Amino acid sequence: MKKILLRFVTIIISVLILGSLIAGCGEKSDSDNQPDAADTQAEQVETTAEEKELTADDIIRERYSSNDYGGKEIRILSPSIGKHFYYQLGDEVNEIWAETETGDVMNDAIIKRNRNTEELLNVKITPIWGGETDTITKTIQKAVTAGSDEFDTVINRMDFFGTPMTSGYLMNLLTVNTINTEDYWWDANITSNFTLFNSKLYWIAGDINTFDDYAVEAIYFNKKLCDDHSLQYPYQTVLDGIWTIDKFNDMAQTVVHDLNGDGVIKVGDDIVGHIENNDHVKHWIYAMGEKSVDIDPDGILTVNTLNERHILAVDTIYHYMVEAEMTYSGYEEIFMEDKALFMGNMLGPINKLRGMTSDFGLIPMPKLDEDQKNYGEYVSNGWTTALAIPITCQDPEFTGIVLDTMCAFSNTTVRYALYDIMLNVKLVRDDESLQTLDIILASKAYDWAVDFSWGSSFQSAYNNVYNTKKNNYVSAATKTFDRQSKTINDLLDTIRELP
Repeated sequence: MKKILLRFVTIIISVLILGSLIAGCGEKSDSDNQPDAADTQAEQVETTAEEKELTADDIIRERYSSNDYGGKEIRILSPSIGKHFYYQLGDEVNEIWAETETGDVMNDAIIKRNRNTEELLNVKITPIWGGETDTITKTIQKAVTAGSDEFDTVINRMDFFGTPMTSGYLMNLLTVNTINTEDYWWDANITSNFTLFNSKLYWIAGDINTFDDYAVEAIYFNKKLCDDHSLQYPYQTVLDGIWTIDKFNDMAQTVVHDLNGDGVIKVGDDIVGHIENNDHVKHWIYAMGEKSVDIDPDGILTVNTLNERHILAVDTIYHYMVEAEMTYSGYEEIFMEDKALFMGNMLGPINKLRGMTSDFGLIPMPKLDEDQKNYGEYVSNGWTTALAIPITCQDPEFTGIVLDTMCAFSNTTVRYALYDIMLNVKLVRDDESLQTLDIILASKAYDWAVDFSWGSSFQSAYNNVYNTKKNNYVSAATKTFDRQSKTINDLLDTIRELP
C-alpha cells in the first residue's frame, strides 16, 4: 500500500508540473530544449519516491554487501531463555536466539533474522545466557572491573542499565559511528528521550527488541458491551485525534450496571467502566502528554512535577478515577467475563485473552483534551529491553555493524511477527486495530525518573492519589521536589563526567 501511495503521489506531482509547463509553453528556442528547474524537480521527486520504496533489507544489504568477517563471532549477553518477563509469553521466549524452526511465528522470525545477518556479514551470532536480569548487571560490573572481553554487547531490561551507566561501564553509543540511530529500524523515542547533552546515549532499542513494544500501556475495549449499549467503537474518534478522557469516561459510565441489585457497584460482581491492575495514575500522566522529568532541546533534564498542566492532569485523573468512580482495580479475568468495558494493560499480556469469547479491540490511552497534539503511551522501563555495549568491547565498530544489520533485518521479520502476534489473537484482528496499533507504538513515552532506581518518590506521589482516594498530589510533590531535583542534577553531573 505504501509503495502504491508513493507512486500515486509521484504521478500527481509530475502531472501538476507537466500541466504548468504546458500552460506556459510557446515556441522554444534551442536553449529551451535544455532541462529546466521544473523537469529537474519532477525527476528529484520520482527519485525520492523510488528511494523510499527500498525496504530495510534492501538498504542494509546495499550498505554491507562488501563486508566479510570470516565467521567472526558476535557475543550477546542476554537474560536466559524464559527469564526476565519472557516467561509471560512462554517458557522458550527470548529476543536474540532460536535453535530450530518450530512453526511459531516469532521463533521462526528470529531464525530468519539471524540467518540473514550471518550470511550477509559472514559472522556467527553467539548468545551468552546470563541468567536473571539482576545477575546480568553484576556480570557487566565484574567483566568491566576485571578488564575482560567476555561479550560484545548486552541486552537487558532498560531500567537495569542505570547503574552500569553511572558507574562508567557502558560505551557512549554516539561514538560508535556504525550505529546510525536515525535509521527507522531504531526506536526514535528511546534515542530522543535518553540522549543527554545532545551527545551521550548509553542504550538503544529497535526492531531487534520486542519487549520495548510489549511494555507499552494501551486500552482494550469490549466490543460486546459496546454493542449491548449501542456505543460506537471508538476507533474513528481515535483516528480523528479527539479521543479524550471525558469521552472515555462517558462511555465507561454508560455500561455501569448493578448486576446483583445490592445497590453497590463492586468489581467482579457488577459491570464497571474501566479496570487496571496497578499504577493507575502513573500510567495516565503519560497519556496526557506529561512526564515526571522532561528533557529540553539541549539534552538537559528538569523535574516537571509541579508545572500547571502537570497538576491539571493529576486533578483530572483524580476527578474521573476517584470522584466519578470511573476506575476499579481488576485483572484480565474481569474483562474476559464482560464485566468491564475498558481495561488498561500493557501489550505483553494480550495472549492471556485468547480464551475470551467476546470480541475486543485495541486503542491508545486517551488525551487530556482535544488541544493535546499527540497521544502518549506509558512504557514500563522494567519490561522494556534495550541494548548496550560495555566499554571493554574490543571492536565496537564491528559490534555496531552487526547490531545495525540485525535491527534492519528485524524490520521485515521480527516486527512482522510482533504485529501478527498482537493482531492475530482471537477476535482482535480488524483493520482499525492495525491503524491504532501503529498509533500506540509510535506514541511511546519514556521517562528518566519513573521505574529507574532513583525514581521511587515520583511514582508514589502519583499512585497514592488513587490508592488513598485523596488528592494529596501537590503536597506530596512539593515535599519531594527539592530532593528529586537534586537527584536528577546529581545524575546529570555524573553523566557529564563520563567519556
